Amino acid sequence: MVTLKCPICPGESTSSFVWYFLPRGTSAIFTSISGYVSFIQPGGMPLSRDQFSGGAIPCLINSTNELFIPNFNRDLHVGTYYCRNVEDSRHIANWIWYHLDVVLPPETEGLTEVIQSIPVSLQGVHKVPHLKDMDLIMENAGAALKAAGDFKDYSTPLISITSRLIPTVKPMQTCGTFNLKRFRRCYVTIPRVLATDARSSVSSEMLLTYELLRTTFASFYTWMDEEDPVTRLKQREAAEMRASELGFELFYEGKKEVVRKEEMKVETEEDFSKMIREENKRYYIPCHFTYLEHVNLSKELPRPFGMRNLHVNLSFEVPCPEIDYMDIVNLVLATKDTQVMKRELLGYEEKRFMKLQKVAIEGSMNFDLLCGTEIDTITYNCSDLTNFTILWKQPKGMTYMPRTFLNERVFVTSKCSLRFARVRRIDEGVYSCYKRDIRLPNQWQSEAFVSFRLKIEESSIKFPAIGDVCLGLLLLSIWAALLVFVWVILSIWSLEVNRTAIVQAGERMRRRDRTVREGVKYRQSCY
Repeated sequence: MVTLKCPICPGESTSSFVWYFLPRGTSAIFTSISGYVSFIQPGGMPLSRDQFSGGAIPCLINSTNELFIPNFNRDLHVGTYYCRNVEDSRHIANWIWYHLDVVLPPETEGLTEVIQSIPVSLQGVHKVPHLKDMDLIMENAGAALKAAGDFKDYSTPLISITSRLIPTVKPMQTCGTFNLKRFRRCYVTIPRVLATDARSSVSSEMLLTYELLRTTFASFYTWMDEEDPVTRLKQREAAEMRASELGFELFYEGKKEVVRKEEMKVETEEDFSKMIREENKRYYIPCHFTYLEHVNLSKELPRPFGMRNLHVNLSFEVPCPEIDYMDIVNLVLATKDTQVMKRELLGYEEKRFMKLQKVAIEGSMNFDLLCGTEIDTITYNCSDLTNFTILWKQPKGMTYMPRTFLNERVFVTSKCSLRFARVRRIDEGVYSCYKRDIRLPNQWQSEAFVSFRLKIEESSIKFPAIGDVCLGLLLLSIWAALLVFVWVILSIWSLEVNRTAIVQAGERMRRRDRTVREGVKYRQSCY
């Protein structure tokens, strides 16, 4: 899920703003006017439903004009977005751009190629008795990739292009026939701090690209400035884990590519601190970061996105042992514990998992999903980023982490429950929790332990929005003013009527008194 906010100032109408989209491509998106370099403005095309299909259609929140992408698809949604004020070309919103980019996997079609000279020892199917026997073959593959001349390095004072060996993911299966690939991945390197002379010798387009890349990837290298060794180690491990989740291996100057086990050595934190101080600190950015698709750096450097990763295909065959059913019976009798028995059974994989449906009321606070039941006695730990026992994930691949300084609304608690700080309608969907694999603790189970289908219902008691309250108060004020005006008019009219009635009554009383006096005088004159 991705939400992009439209920078609307208070009092402005949302109808004046339209979202524009620039998909990634090889065309440059820079313009240079009087020496000032910026993005091409205006650019792109207004977002419309015709550009997308199915669940990939972005949603527009009418009240705030926010752009909400419920199911992010790298093939459709990668690009640059901005909320343009169509009535004012100088509005600040026209200069606030959102870049949505991803790091493409090294095995992406068209971005990798096999080395030309593959040693004979790496060809064919390798029959090994155990999984651990594959390590030597993978080391030989790494050495062959390292020695291959298919990849050429390029270097300039500002931006360079190089390559690094990356670790190979271990196979999910423990026996049988399977294929693995060993990769030598392309990286763009930039300095952490750019010297003044280097800054003045490069073009404005390269400087703009450098600043954007440095700002984007600086968060992966903040641990270098940490003085405390323990804190620096923890921050470095967290940065490496975050980079791995985003699809690339984090490299830095001084981090060696381990091709063979005999090259490994115990590195103390003092040695690492000395290396960080002495080495030229540079950021390593994968060449196939989608933002680089349109970037053409200089005449000395090729287009980074056009560089190819190198790889070697390896085929393995590990025999599966035959299971003696009497051994299983004896194992159960000996262990008397089904969990221990599952660990001992080669090839056993738990496929069963619970599918539950939960209903939440929109606007609920601190709503939790538990990985298990409330009476579960197992204690889970999700406070240590390097040793999670539970992984929360959605079918589209989105995972959840503990709350950070960004104050995420949906996060994982220290007890591994998935918490919604405030439930919204967009939270409706499927959430699955995964446990560690019994046999391979460094991997997650292939099947979920519990899967929740969360349904959001509107609250029967719904408080009006602040805008509705203000509108109601305004209408009441106008109605009260009308009533006061009518009351004043009626009061004046009533006063006038009463005054006229009193005058008329007084006049009648005077006429009656005069008539009475005249009658008395008449009687007196008769006598």
